[in-house]
Amino acid sequence: MLAVPGALIAHGLITVLKFIAAVITGSSGMMAEFLHSFADTTNQVFLLPGLRFYKRPAPKKHPFGYGKERFFWSFRPIPQHIG
Repeated sequence: MLAVPGALIAHGLITVLKFIAAVITGSSGMMAEFLHSFADTTNQVFLLPGLRFYKRPAPKKHPFGYGKERFFWSFRPIPQHIG
């Protein structure tokens, strides 16, 4: 279960470096890469609650437990591109 925190740290570092490169160079392509990396980092943040919630014990209301909840948190709305 270290994949999500590890990816969060890696994506966060990459995001910061791409932002610095975009500011220094003024490159719109690098700014687009920064935004893409920021989206990846945000996705990892959404996965963190799922890692915590799915380990809860099964109560009477949910007799099969919360195992699939770790996958629910990976869903995020897909941005609609205009144009």
